[in-house]
Amino acid sequence: MGPGRRLDLGGGDEVVAERQMMPGASWLEVAPKGAESALVLYPKSMMKNWAELKPSIVFVCDDVEKTYETMKANGVTFEGELQKMQWGTFATFLDEDGNSFLIKG
Repeated sequence: MGPGRRLDLGGGDEVVAERQMMPGASWLEVAPKGAESALVLYPKSMMKNWAELKPSIVFVCDDVEKTYETMKANGVTFEGELQKMQWGTFATFLDEDGNSFLIKG
């Protein structure tokens, strides 16, 4: 597909990002034109524990390292350190109710 290409989900959505994660599998972000939020699609076969997983909310940051350090200094609980992957750098954090979210740069 590729960024800017239309994907018909009934609302004029378009591909805003596509990153190969492994041979034959891509991370695909689709969103309505001009939106600041996107829906991420990828094959469940990439996640061995897909049946136990919940939907993810990802906060994209201009400077994920600085955001991570600021949040950590403010007492936010992270499930681990920043991780660098082919598709970006991210970390998972928990809210006060134990729900997990990601920051990504």
